[in-house]
Amino acid sequence: MRTSGQGGTGLVGLVAGLAGLFLLLGLAAWTLEAGRRRADVANAAATVAGAMRRAALRAIVEGRAAGVAFRPGPDSAVIPLVDRAGDGLDPGDVAGPPLPLGRDAPAAAIAPPPWPRVAGIPPSGAPLRGTDPPVRFGPRGIATFTPEGRARSGHVTIADGRSALCAVVVHGASARIRVLCYERAPDRWRER
Repeated sequence: MRTSGQGGTGLVGLVAGLAGLFLLLGLAAWTLEAGRRRADVANAAATVAGAMRRAALRAIVEGRAAGVAFRPGPDSAVIPLVDRAGDGLDPGDVAGPPLPLGRDAPAAAIAPPPWPRVAGIPPSGAPLRGTDPPVRFGPRGIATFTPEGRARSGHVTIADGRSALCAVVVHGASARIRVLCYERAPDRWRER
């Protein structure tokens, strides 16, 4: 038998405890979802970089231009190309099936930044806007690699439309391919 002043948990305490527990569970689920989306975008960027590296190697081994075309949007994909006729790369020089990004990274797509403005991608430093095109490789949007080990400079952005953004950057003279992911709080890019 309880008397006044004895400790115990009443209905109000139980409800408050459950509310706190559900709040913590909700925050944990939100954090896990944001982390999964960031991982999807980073993995998709690594997939794009891998396709570009294969094209660069193919150009050197086969002695002819090779590259990658991009299909932006919800069904994003990278498409391998090779210059079979010796007349330069164009979208008709398909050298294999498209590699869809959504298969292994469902939250990711070739898309512009999900925010109105982000810091410029090094080394150029020109700020990116949410209205910019996601593929920046010349007028045809093809990342091109030569048998001499050079490339067309440019970048492609991969985003989830909410909270994650990465870019695959190609440096022309060296054909160096880098994956950079954007950190919004310090407004900077970091190499992955």
